[in-house]
Amino acid sequence: MTLSHEQHKITEERARAEGFGDRVQFWLQDYRDIDGPGSTNPWIANYIFPSGYSPALSEVLAIVEQSGLYVTDVEVWRLHYAETLKNGWVEPPFVDFLARKALYLRNFGEQGFF
Repeated sequence: MTLSHEQHKITEERARAEGFGDRVQFWLQDYRDIDGPGSTNPWIANYIFPSGYSPALSEVLAIVEQSGLYVTDVEVWRLHYAETLKNGWVEPPFVDFLARKALYLRNFGEQGFF
C-alpha cells in the first residue's frame, strides 16, 4: 500500500517481471482509509502509528496458514522496541559520539578530525 503513483507503478512492474504479478496485490491507497479488524494499543496509536492498525500475531498467523505458507520463525518486536526506548532514546548513541569527539579533541586537537 502506497500513496506514491510512481512507487505503485514500479512495484507492479517488478512483480510482473519476476513472475509474481498474479500472486501479489499492491494498492494505491492511504492506510488510514482501511477498516481494520481490531484496535491498536492507544499509546502506539497516539505516538507511533497515528490512525494505523497493528494486527495481533494471532491475526497474521491465521492468514499465513490459510495461504499455505509456513511460519518458520517469529520475532517479538515489542520487546526490542522497549529496549530501544530504554537504551536508544534515553542514552542515544549521539551522546556517546559527542563524548568520544571531546576526548579525541582533548588528546589530538582539531587536526585530522573528520
